[in-house]
Amino acid sequence: MLLFLRECVRKNGTVPHISAHLTGFIRVEADRLEQAKCSLIGNPVFEAGGMVEIRELPRDV
Repeated sequence: MLLFLRECVRKNGTVPHISAHLTGFIRVEADRLEQAKCSLIGNPVFEAGGMVEIRELPRDV
């Protein structure tokens, strides 16, 4: 069974709804969701208060 983790975050701590529309993406490798969140530091969208969605991708992508 594949489990896909998804979470949206903003720098101010609010949790927005997951959007159906993406305007871009950056692929990072992380062992845990918390590790992926740490990679947001310095991201211009995140730093400006924008919404960033973190999701697990299938291994064969």
